[in-house]
Amino acid sequence: MENIEVLPQKIVEQKIVILKPRLDTANARFLGENNKTNFFTKHSFLKKQSTDISLVGFSKFFEPLILIGGKYSINYCKKQELKIECGHQAQKIFIGGEEVKLGPSDLGAPSRIVAFPAEEHYQYTNETYFVLDRFMRELSPEKIHLAPFECEQENDKTLNVDSRKVTISLAEEIAFLRHKIAKRPSDADVIIKEIFEINERMIIYSPMYELLFQNSRSASTVTILIDAITGNIIDPKIDISIPQKLPPPEKISRDISSVIKENLPELRIDETGLQNKQVAETRENVESEQENAPEVSTVESMFESEKAMTLATDSLRRLGFKNKIMPLKVTSEGELYSVELNLQNKTAKVLVDTKMKEVKEYEIQELNV
Repeated sequence: MENIEVLPQKIVEQKIVILKPRLDTANARFLGENNKTNFFTKHSFLKKQSTDISLVGFSKFFEPLILIGGKYSINYCKKQELKIECGHQAQKIFIGGEEVKLGPSDLGAPSRIVAFPAEEHYQYTNETYFVLDRFMRELSPEKIHLAPFECEQENDKTLNVDSRKVTISLAEEIAFLRHKIAKRPSDADVIIKEIFEINERMIIYSPMYELLFQNSRSASTVTILIDAITGNIIDPKIDISIPQKLPPPEKISRDISSVIKENLPELRIDETGLQNKQVAETRENVESEQENAPEVSTVESMFESEKAMTLATDSLRRLGFKNKIMPLKVTSEGELYSVELNLQNKTAKVLVDTKMKEVKEYEIQELNV
């Protein structure tokens, strides 16, 4: 039988559902504050003081779950040759009132064989649904929680909420569902009727809270996610490359002033007016740059760097690098962040957009051993 690709005869429009959180922001903060010491002691033998740990980042976003379901049904037949053995003394055989010819026995015995073609008809039906995350990983249906809808819309790609981006196309949905349920029997000789349809397509946005805690003594950070429907705390992610503690802004200003005084020559009365003017202009330019320099939010920078490192690490794991991913450094390139990581005998450079929470590009190079 010719192997023709199974295509769906029916595809429904995709629905978008946004679930309403059961846990509000105040309770989410309270839950995080009550458990913040546990997030750090899980990765350390030393007991952390709650006064050393503070909440430095808080956001709410929606995690998408993709529900896709369909039905596959096939009626087919298998061709067979039925054989009937008759005694060696039989002269004629009639089946259904018609005479059939006798053939010799396959075993060489005196009995004879009547052979005639036949067809066996079968039917197979499978109707089910699947739940996927935004990376097309199959999840348990229990991941979809029962909660009131915040809104429901059909075939509308514009959302006014902060949500993780879904990149699964319709072609990928069809290929996934076809692989799961549209399975033709390998021994089918003739297909009488075949139906494949996609009758359920839905994106369910589930609310989540993201909290970033920092230890003021070690400058280490931990990011946790709280399910806004169940209140469950997802396994926290500790910053494996602990950032250096930066001095306060006032200390930075004092240090810069000391550097200026050490490197600029002192004015002396016997120097020429031109030399005095050049030195004075140099002082004014440096001090002006110091005054006009924008203030850098250390906490915000660390929060974005941690997000960039997490996105880069997750993307490499999806590419097959499961073990020993060691971040080396994070640098800012305009609105993007460049994350360099060590992969045993390789190095990777990943360009991440933390605002859109997506990877723009990556490069993997072999290390010269």
